[in-house]
Amino acid sequence: MALTVQRLPSFGFIARRLVPVLVGVAAAIGYAAWTWPEVVPQLVPVAVKPDPVARAESSFSYTFSLAKLLEERCGEVEMQSLAIASDAEKRSDLDMVARAWTAATKRARTITTARSCNHIRAEIAAGVRRAEKAGYWSWPTD
Repeated sequence: MALTVQRLPSFGFIARRLVPVLVGVAAAIGYAAWTWPEVVPQLVPVAVKPDPVARAESSFSYTFSLAKLLEERCGEVEMQSLAIASDAEKRSDLDMVARAWTAATKRARTITTARSCNHIRAEIAAGVRRAEKAGYWSWPTD
């Protein structure tokens, strides 16, 4: 029986197989490094302006005007602090107060039942508490 000895691959054989792989990896890394600024999106500052109607509908003037418009239909509620807060808003931003009255007029047209009056009265009471918490309150006049 003859022994067969396996010969190890020569250095040239390994180099011929390994060099193209290494060159391909290096080329891929180089290309990625070269195009990196184009791949990563640049942050662009965006100016965000608040919606004026949404701001008006969350104002004290909106709640006060809603209370005034629905006073006959839904009953009288305590709104002295809302009146004071609305006057303060009127002095600072008259356009917003006008938008608030317009939005309140549109909303007041949708209040037709006792149940919807109860919802509005709760919303107005929450507005009164919010105005008092913000520091708009007066001494009782009784």
